[in-house]
Amino acid sequence: WYQRRVREEKGTGTMETKAGHHFLETFSKFFQIRDDYCNLWDVKYAANKSYCEDLTEGKFSWVIVQGILKENEIGTTQVMSILKQRTTSNSIKMHCCKLLESLQVKSETHQYLQELEVDLRQQIESLGGNTLFSKIVDLLSADRIVTA
Repeated sequence: WYQRRVREEKGTGTMETKAGHHFLETFSKFFQIRDDYCNLWDVKYAANKSYCEDLTEGKFSWVIVQGILKENEIGTTQVMSILKQRTTSNSIKMHCCKLLESLQVKSETHQYLQELEVDLRQQIESLGGNTLFSKIVDLLSADRIVTA
């Protein structure tokens, strides 16, 4: 769909091509942040992969960075300390998730994902609509994520 739309363009840098690139950037951001969010809080994700593996890997995911930034504002460093440990302890990971929740990272990330969804749906429509992409956004909706 997107490649066909780009091929139809005569020149480069047209408004439609830029809109297509913007859509792909927004979709990529949505997908990655959703994955980061699921890694910490989605019950099904934890069942299929290891629990909070981003913490075990010491990964600076979007969600973790938001927590570090919020902690920086209040002068604490617990999230960074846990991340540096690359812990395999589920109790420490659980503590970190609760800490992120208390910093409002979970709720703000969920809200941001909802905003990105709205933006994606609007972009799909402005590019002429696409049933497949709309269905993908439906299936990946933040509201479908089951959290503990």
